[in-house]
Amino acid sequence: MEKLYKEKGENGVVVVIALIMLVFLTLLGISATSTTQTEMRIAQNENNFRQNLYSAECAAIAGAQALENEMDVSALEDLSPDWLHSSLPDSDIRSDTNWDPSNGHSNQVLDETTRYLAVYQGIAEGSSLDIGTQSTSLRDFVIYGCSTKNHGEALIEVGYRKRF
Repeated sequence: MEKLYKEKGENGVVVVIALIMLVFLTLLGISATSTTQTEMRIAQNENNFRQNLYSAECAAIAGAQALENEMDVSALEDLSPDWLHSSLPDSDIRSDTNWDPSNGHSNQVLDETTRYLAVYQGIAEGSSLDIGTQSTSLRDFVIYGCSTKNHGEALIEVGYRKRF
């Protein structure tokens, strides 16, 4: 058998270079995994936000439809529907007092996390106050839609006018 030629001091250099490359590739893989996890959380948060936004918008539209469908003018004048108020039950619209289903201040739309309420603002600016010429007045409302799904929250505010 022939002996391979070896220079002095080169014992194990290939092993050291291979270990350095292995450590480098391991760190690169860990970094890529961490970045991927962060990007996935960002995408999930964006998805949750959009789902809440569209649900809150749906609730506000349902509130507008409920106002439009209400044919009992005296109920609107007396603010008798539970979801119709002269002012917010709690001045902070995000307060649980406004949206808690047990107190009846808001109305459920899709599920227990999506609700609406409306606030009567008075006779619309610019509409006639002369009772002799018109039997109806244009009224202003603000309709709020709220959705609190997947540890997120979205709130929509919509202006609405109805003549009665």
